[in-house]
Amino acid sequence: MQLQDAHRRLLIDGKLVEAGRTFPSLNPATGEVLGHAPDATVGDAEAAVAAARLAFDATAWATDVPHRIRCLEQLHQALADHQEELRDLTIADCGATRMSTYGAQLDEPIGIIRYYADLLLSYPINGGSYYAPDAPFGGYKQSGIGREMGVAGLEEFLERKTLATVVS
Repeated sequence: MQLQDAHRRLLIDGKLVEAGRTFPSLNPATGEVLGHAPDATVGDAEAAVAAARLAFDATAWATDVPHRIRCLEQLHQALADHQEELRDLTIADCGATRMSTYGAQLDEPIGIIRYYADLLLSYPINGGSYYAPDAPFGGYKQSGIGREMGVAGLEEFLERKTLATVVS
């Protein structure tokens, strides 16, 4: 599988910025160069983080729920529209098995984006107080309910884990 080598740029502060260099993306099974990706510098990363912080602090991004839902829905739709192409790319780029792309390697992460778009429809933002009938006495803060469906849950899902077992 050879990807079309397109001009690769970085999205920083809403603008496409030229990357000073690129790196090859290799098929781990064959060593074949699939394409090239932009190689961001520390300065590029710092600029992106600063722009994201400014957008969060100085714009309505943090509180404009309908806009955030629209953005997540657009991202979800774009990924879903290209899901089979992404499946083949994930297999070639990561060495994933086709079966794993129907779960944790592709389909589940795409589904998580849809989940968070749907969650925003009912989730309290900026002091809202939505409590489901099954919420524990005292609400969500100390109960742990809500954390597993928030950033902490996502971080836990993305955390690298190692399993060990005794073989006899």
